[in-house]
Amino acid sequence: MSHIVQGKSSVEYRNREILIEALQHHGEVYENECLYIENGFSLSKTSERYEIVLASKTNKRHRMGFNAKNGVYQAFQENYGAIGRWTQTVTTSIADLYVAIEYRNNLTEEGYDCKIEEQNGAFVLLAEEECY
Repeated sequence: MSHIVQGKSSVEYRNREILIEALQHHGEVYENECLYIENGFSLSKTSERYEIVLASKTNKRHRMGFNAKNGVYQAFQENYGAIGRWTQTVTTSIADLYVAIEYRNNLTEEGYDCKIEEQNGAFVLLAEEECY
């Protein structure tokens, strides 16, 4: 049976701007949108809207939503069918990129020149100390 479930992540998404930046790498980001659920042979829109919604680059109906609760953005996603497979694939990548962006921002504030690269499906943060 298809339904929207709360996603699980080892990362607490507390910063909206960082979350949106991490999501933009994985598709298009919308605000106040619905998700889709699979019901066997077709898709239906949810009645609930989500503050932030990520839509897949390849299929705009593959979506996951985020709502803030107590200062933490929690993921909501379809756990069935093709949408469920997509959300499982992208969830870890979003968390990894979110952490890399947090570290990049912190190191930049400390005077490092930073950039994030994707290597073999993983995100790598490169930081060089700026010489004066």
